[in-house]
Parts: sequence; structure tokens; C-alpha cells
Amino acid sequence: MVNGGSNENDKVFAVTASRTKRGWRISFILLAIVSVVLLVLLVDVRDIFPEYSKTRSTFMSAGNELHGTLVLPRERQGPFPVVMFVHGDGPLEHDAFGYYEAMWGALAARGIASFAWDKPGAGESEGNWLEQDMQARADEVDAAYRHLNSLENVASDKVGLIGFSQAGWVLPRLAGNSWVRYMVFVSTAINWIEQGDYMHRRRLASKNAAKSVVEAELALDRFFNQLLSSDDTDYADYVREIERVNAQGERLGQMSRDRFEFVRLNIREDARRHLADIRVPVLALFGEDDLNVDVNDSIEHYRRVFDGNPQVDFTYRVFPDATHQLSKTRYFNDQSPGLLAVLLINVLGDDVFAAGVLDDIGNFVEKHSLPDTDEVRADHD
Repeated sequence: MVNGGSNENDKVFAVTASRTKRGWRISFILLAIVSVVLLVLLVDVRDIFPEYSKTRSTFMSAGNELHGTLVLPRERQGPFPVVMFVHGDGPLEHDAFGYYEAMWGALAARGIASFAWDKPGAGESEGNWLEQDMQARADEVDAAYRHLNSLENVASDKVGLIGFSQAGWVLPRLAGNSWVRYMVFVSTAINWIEQGDYMHRRRLASKNAAKSVVEAELALDRFFNQLLSSDDTDYADYVREIERVNAQGERLGQMSRDRFEFVRLNIREDARRHLADIRVPVLALFGEDDLNVDVNDSIEHYRRVFDGNPQVDFTYRVFPDATHQLSKTRYFNDQSPGLLAVLLINVLGDDVFAAGVLDDIGNFVEKHSLPDTDEVRADHD
């Protein structure tokens, strides 16, 4: 996907901002201070009155020491079933900027533990997540499970996965692992290139771009996708093409070398290669207002694979007025949420999510991981 330059609205905003530069700076500084204070206060409150306790530990994967967090229910007796959280794109730490906290609380209230970790190069973990393809990410999840298996208060025979967005290309690769009891897919796509195309179309539509502009930008997307899909393309080739196109009047952003290599490693990803290998219960959750993923396309392909497989108990749900993050659309709905979204997630807690999201996750995990569900697992072996 090729990122375009600024538009006329950006120019208007720049002129307006310059006229009120001093006032804007003061407002921004005040907002930043208030945001930081609120976040600090929230961290303190959550540490004092949570439904769960957190324990940090380390494990090795691909030569890197990774730091994980085990979230255990308070005032309950273990060992506990565990949900392993598999991140989406980006340099995410174990809690995804607080996004997982409400889910951890909802699961802990049902007597279910959670485990997540800092991605390589994020938080306290060594390495660089941009050097990973999706198989490396799947291997990392398996390494995390082996570590989890060594910890106290963990029912290692009752472990499932929940994966977000990009993790839709990670979870299916773990289908052959006997320890996986179930999978929860959240806002996941099928094909890497097609997802990028969908995101770009939605962005152009939001700007009411003319048909000629849409066609020109999508043609550029196809050109760069083909370039990045070639094993013969190196970073210098990519930069040269960006400069050539920009010299013709475009204003394309340029990926860093690390991001370029990451995209090259993964641009051919298609979940259909591994979906048919899944033999455990699957829950897929989407937001009706998702700007990043073609929800109907994902559901169509999941149904095509799973509905014909009697070994897979497949359920999906599309939440109205919900975003890619399954948050309520009225709070925020951006393809790349920023500081405001992080602040709202931490301030609003459970309420940031669309009605039913936390219950659906909790009900599904509880059904397939608590003691009376052993027969459910046997039905799918």
C-alpha cells in the first residue's frame, strides 16, 4: 500500500494553525500534561484495585530474551486455564497500551488467566519485531507456551489463543500444535495485499477522491506491491522508485529499511494456506465499521473453510457501531489510532468496547477451557 501526500484540507489546517500558533501550543501542552497525569493515576488505581495480579517473567525465542506477563485471577484457586494474547502490527508491549486490560479483567472474573509479552524490541524484550515473518511469530507463540508450561498456577492443558488483526496470519500456523484448545480471531484479514488495497480504498473514499485519483493511486499500489513481491528488489531499488514517482508530482511516504524488509517478508501472506489445518473451536469477531479489514471478505472465507469441516465449531459475530479495535465507533474510528484513543481506552475501560464484546470472548473461552469442557475437546479430536 502506497501512502499519499497531504491534500487541500491539510493546507487549510496549516494556515489556520499558523494564525493561532501560540494558543495552539498552550492547548497542546495542557492536553499533554492532563493526559499524562490521568494515565499515571489510572496506572496507580489499576495496580491497587484490579481483579487480577500480574507476574513478569522471561523466556527465550530465536535467541532473544522476551519479557512476558502472566495475569492471574485474584481470590481464586489455581491452576488456571490461560488465554495467550497474540499481538497485531507494531512495536507492542504486553498490554498493548492498556487495550488488553479490560479483557484480562473480564476473563479473570471467570477464573481464567491471561499471558502476553513484549514483542521483540518493544518494552523490555530483546530483538527486532520487524525482522519476523509470520512463521517466526508463530514459533515465538510456541516458545511462549513452553515457558508458560513451566509456570505455577497454570493449567497447561487448557490453553487457547486470541489474536488481533495481523495475528490472523499467525494463528492458523499453530493449528498443528496439540496444546491449542481454541482460537479467537479479532478483526483479522485474509490476504495481505488485498487488505492494503481495502484500507487505501476506504481512505480515498473518506476524502471523496475523484475516480481518476482513485484509479491512479491504486495503480501505484499495484506497481509497488509487484516491486516488493520480487525477490530481486532491494531497498535501494525501492527508494529509487519512490524518488522517481515523487519527481513526477506525487508525494509518497518512504518506508524505513526495517519496515521495507518486514513488508517484503510478509507481503505474500494469505491465511487460506493454513486455515484448513485448524481442528479446534474458532470464534471470529469483527466491527461493522472496520476501516482496516474487509469484514465480509474475511467472514466469507472463514465460512467457506470452516462450515464444511465438522471438526471445527465455528462462530462469528459482527458488532454494530464497532471499529477495527471492537471499540464503540462514537469514541474513535481511525485506521491508525493515536494518543486520544490510548487515553480513552485507559479512561473508559470496559465501556470503550462495543456491547457484547467482552461477554462473547469470556463465554467462548469459558466454554472451551473450564473443567466441564473436556468432552467438547474430545468431540473435535
